[in-house]
Amino acid sequence: MSSNSAISTSEVDPTFPQSSATPAPIPSIHLIDSFSGGKGKSTFARFIAHHIDFHLLAAKVIDADVGHNIKPYYPDTLEIDIRANKDYTSDEVTRYLRGGLSLFINFPGSSFEFSSHWLQDHNLTALQLLPSDSPDHCFDLVTQPRFGALNVVQLQQGEAKAQDQAQRRGQSSPPSASPRIVRWFLSGCTEDDAAEFRRTVEYYDHNHPGHLTHVLVRNNALLPNALRPNWDPLYSVSGFREFLQRPDLYDIEFPRLEHREMNLLQREKLKYVAGVMHPDWELISRSRIDRFLVAATQQIEQCGLLAEIPSLEAVLHPEQVAPNPTEPNGASPPKAKTPRRRSTKTQKS
Repeated sequence: MSSNSAISTSEVDPTFPQSSATPAPIPSIHLIDSFSGGKGKSTFARFIAHHIDFHLLAAKVIDADVGHNIKPYYPDTLEIDIRANKDYTSDEVTRYLRGGLSLFINFPGSSFEFSSHWLQDHNLTALQLLPSDSPDHCFDLVTQPRFGALNVVQLQQGEAKAQDQAQRRGQSSPPSASPRIVRWFLSGCTEDDAAEFRRTVEYYDHNHPGHLTHVLVRNNALLPNALRPNWDPLYSVSGFREFLQRPDLYDIEFPRLEHREMNLLQREKLKYVAGVMHPDWELISRSRIDRFLVAATQQIEQCGLLAEIPSLEAVLHPEQVAPNPTEPNGASPPKAKTPRRRSTKTQKS
């Protein structure tokens, strides 16, 4: 089926809200951070940008770690100096969530306390989204992150709309829900890394009890011996294996990409897929990038936290969705600046 052809409700992906009884999946907020710098956050965030771009997911990467490490490769990335523009970042988060897009925010290094305060300052853990009947966005806000004079009015309007939609659905309360908040913590293999992960999880537990899911991302690039990976020092910390059995904790391994291939991609500012298809690179380099992508994808899919993110097609009008390009230059497909939910009315062919 061509992506720019008219799509009727009978052809729509099952994740799309075809009726008021099947609302769109609630988007999620993902924080990419670490206890200190140099843990591979930007490399991991760049892979997430690849995963979104390759699978055309309804998601957006925000690079808040000033350094231009993602956008030159994946131009759809939004760069924000979050320390200087905290309010602006919160507004952007709200705007994209209303459009049905999940968000991946790459925080600066050594920023776990800052990201926790950022969630608290903007009350994002209390944010509630209600499926909307508007053609301009997927969700209405039932709870606002911040309560200025304008936001109080918007909140009252959102509550009134929620009550009206609930009455029309014959429900006693609006089917609103909070976005899931997932934290991806980049880690090395030392005992200090285990202690830092546990400390940061307990810090979030204290400040945002029950609101976050945590993922320990063990970065293979930080292992002292790439040929003989050994994570024993990390797991040797007393009680750490038992700690990881918590239902809100996940443990994945992020593969290593050799420096030679990293430098090739950096030199030409190419997407990973463009490197795999590069006609002038040696087969071994293209194969290494391909194996890296396969292994990283397997680890991401293993935890299942991205499985609930729908395709971009599910939150855009059909004419706004462009096919994923395969040209070696890795040019990004044109995407709509403002995501809009497709009408649930049957379209004429």
